[in-house]
Amino acid sequence: MHPICRRFYAIPNGGKRDRITAAIMKAEGVKAGVLDTFLPYPAHGRHGLYIEFKAGKNVMTQEQRDFAAQAIADGYAVAVAYSSDRGIKAALSYLHGADDFSQPLVLR
Repeated sequence: MHPICRRFYAIPNGGKRDRITAAIMKAEGVKAGVLDTFLPYPAHGRHGLYIEFKAGKNVMTQEQRDFAAQAIADGYAVAVAYSSDRGIKAALSYLHGADDFSQPLVLR
């Protein structure tokens, strides 16, 4: 595994939970709209990379779009990947400077 990949981490905000677990997670700071994964590694003028994973015809929620827009305005890169392979492609694109990430990179 490449050393930079060790920095990648998931953000457990999504998914269906029972009310007690949801309340506990909310008290711990879980926030709607935060994207699925983050790579805290600066590259090519960006502070890090957020990736949101989607399946099928799913699209980002309004909260996710708002989060992504603010992240980009704050100097982060954002990608939406429709498979793990597309997520890897987004990460490589970010690390190699292949895209400018001035808007979310969508990889279907």
